[in-house]
Amino acid sequence: MTAKLSRIRLRYLALFVVVAGAAAVTTVCSAQEIGVEGEGAGARTESSEGEQVRSQPDQDQAAEPMTLTLTGPSHCQTKRGQSYGIDEAVYDNDGNYVRHERKFTAHRGVKEFPISWTVSGGTAPYTLAIDGASEDRAGKFTGASGQGMVFCTNTTVESFVDYAGNRGLRADPLLDSGIKTVRAVVTDANGRTTEASIEVYVILRVDGTLDAYGNDQVLRRGQTYRVAGHLITAPATHDIYIAGTAERECPESLAQGERCEEEWGFGIVGLDAGVNLYRSDFAEANRWSESDGAVGADDSSAALVDSLLDELVDSVGVQPGSNGGTP
Repeated sequence: MTAKLSRIRLRYLALFVVVAGAAAVTTVCSAQEIGVEGEGAGARTESSEGEQVRSQPDQDQAAEPMTLTLTGPSHCQTKRGQSYGIDEAVYDNDGNYVRHERKFTAHRGVKEFPISWTVSGGTAPYTLAIDGASEDRAGKFTGASGQGMVFCTNTTVESFVDYAGNRGLRADPLLDSGIKTVRAVVTDANGRTTEASIEVYVILRVDGTLDAYGNDQVLRRGQTYRVAGHLITAPATHDIYIAGTAERECPESLAQGERCEEEWGFGIVGLDAGVNLYRSDFAEANRWSESDGAVGADDSSAALVDSLLDELVDSVGVQPGSNGGTP
């Protein structure tokens, strides 16, 4: 008969690390490293240039209308962060060790950005829920005006503040580039509510050729990423994968205009063709095909491939939305 198992929790944290082949994917992020390009943790500051504003009144016409106004940045940038857990030792009823099991505790290291609010009308005091949370590290979201920090993720995952004042997410957010809708709800002293929302574009920072799970990093069609420090947007109709990096053996001297440096490869999903970009500025180095060495098998496919690669190369350094595309 199989003995019933009991669990005793060991008091230490273990980092989830994903290893694919010879490449280990690691992310070094502090739980305190938050904000939009340098803004501090829980800072109660005025919003910066490039904000957007959304305001929504309540629908109770019998009383003074209550209006909620939100301001925030047009975009935010973040890495994936890292998942953490606690290792638990499992023993049988005789006290014999059986195995260790890892219990998920938090996902940390995702950047945050500030959302400011202003409430008019209704009856004070006011409480707010912003992006599903009622507080950040600076405290509860309360008052007729204030600012709260929101995680730079485009999926809704519950957040929390622990006993030490550190903030995290209760699940892996499966973060990717795209539009995030930040929704806020205010409740006044009489229980009346109203809400408002704004859209913020999430830009995922990619510094390797594999994602957090050891898979090829795919840039989704129409979405903007920061890869190796450079903004780049996949074509509107095709996904792009990062094909890898290549170090070049450079001669002692180069001809005028000749370049020799590390290159990053980008392939078109489903077309077996792509482009290599110089690491320093993502200027085009050359184009390639995995099938016959030439870009495109016939005139029509060659034209399509060239058009898609032109779109990819032309997107380097362009903010999302500024070229007429997403968002």
